[in-house]
Amino acid sequence: DPNMSQGSGGVDGNKDRLNQLVDEHMYRDPANGRLQCTLCDRSVRDKCDGRRHMEAKHFPNTSGNSGHTCNVCGNQFRSLNGLKSHKHKEHHKKKKRVGVGSTRSIAAHAAKLVENLERNSGSIAGKRNRAGNSEGVVGIDD
Repeated sequence: DPNMSQGSGGVDGNKDRLNQLVDEHMYRDPANGRLQCTLCDRSVRDKCDGRRHMEAKHFPNTSGNSGHTCNVCGNQFRSLNGLKSHKHKEHHKKKKRVGVGSTRSIAAHAAKLVENLERNSGSIAGKRNRAGNSEGVVGIDD
């Protein structure tokens, strides 16, 4: 992503060191099979999550910067995952939604409503209630 820059930290640049930290400070819990951090008692699913945890919580930052800087607002983050999460929450452009679960345009939505009304208009006009009386639904031809 061109809006993300990496400093000296990060999984990509320090994968070997992060793997070493995982090997030194995490063990597999036989009860649940998860990796357990000996530094803070956090448990994670696998080694990839262990690297992410080590980078975010325990990785020494000797360069004096936070490692990852957002090019949009300048905020700094210890982990690449933190930066990605920030970018998605703060700078991600959201699509305008029409209705629940729909990304159709308003014109397309209106056209679909008209189509459904025209298709169902004949069956609606002739409806009767349980007693057999007309419900007073007026059809297009009425």
